[in-house]
Amino acid sequence: VDGATGARLRQRPAGGTVWSVSLNGDGSRVAYGGELELVSMIDVDNDGQELLLLPTQHVVYDVRIESSSFCYTAGDHSNIYGRGGRSCGWREGPSFDVVASLVRGSHLSDEQRLTFLAAMLKQHPTIVNQADYGTHTCMLKMLVETTSDPAILNLVLSVNTIVGLIPDREGKTALDVALEQGNRTSVRKILRALRAGSISRAPGSIEQVMRLFASLANSFPRELLRFVTHIPTEQEPELFSMTPRSDNILLQHSVVAGSMERA
Repeated sequence: VDGATGARLRQRPAGGTVWSVSLNGDGSRVAYGGELELVSMIDVDNDGQELLLLPTQHVVYDVRIESSSFCYTAGDHSNIYGRGGRSCGWREGPSFDVVASLVRGSHLSDEQRLTFLAAMLKQHPTIVNQADYGTHTCMLKMLVETTSDPAILNLVLSVNTIVGLIPDREGKTALDVALEQGNRTSVRKILRALRAGSISRAPGSIEQVMRLFASLANSFPRELLRFVTHIPTEQEPELFSMTPRSDNILLQHSVVAGSMERA
């Protein structure tokens, strides 16, 4: 509402009772929360784009937002992101632990988890390649372990960055988990993303798939055949020849898809 005229400037359905609304200093950000057990933040200047969707386990009673910090109360707890000044603020990319704790929360429905991840990945797409410090579990592997919702996997594999097929400390990747679960949908989507280049086709990633050829052939032979039939090949520069040459050789700037053990 316009403070001077009282005219309505924007209306946004919240889906439930809102207990608190807060605007930052220049009015470009609005945060609100209430009985939906969610804290939302929108960009007023960018057609109400959702910047943050933070699930909570309790009713949200109060929300405050500043230029570099963000605070809310839920239940009998108060939570603050950023401390102002030169410290990290709410606009900084979240750590793996922060995202993982919210995604793994048993109080979240798949729809809430999807909405939260969509808002987070739009602002910080590179978090898909973050990993747990202790186990080296990456975001993609954690999501395959946590949820069977194909929409979440579609979202993660469509981010505006190349996703790595990263092994954890035990050498297992998201594809290993999907195979162990017998989840054909996850296996298909991961192999399809590799073919399309959404998942890196660098030799290290391809080697992780080749390691699982026997398991794929036994459990999902059609998916394996589709993968090896349609994966694109890329030329390698010819460095050596039996014919003596005196001209300079120009190397192409390309990433080669193949095995690390190839001669």
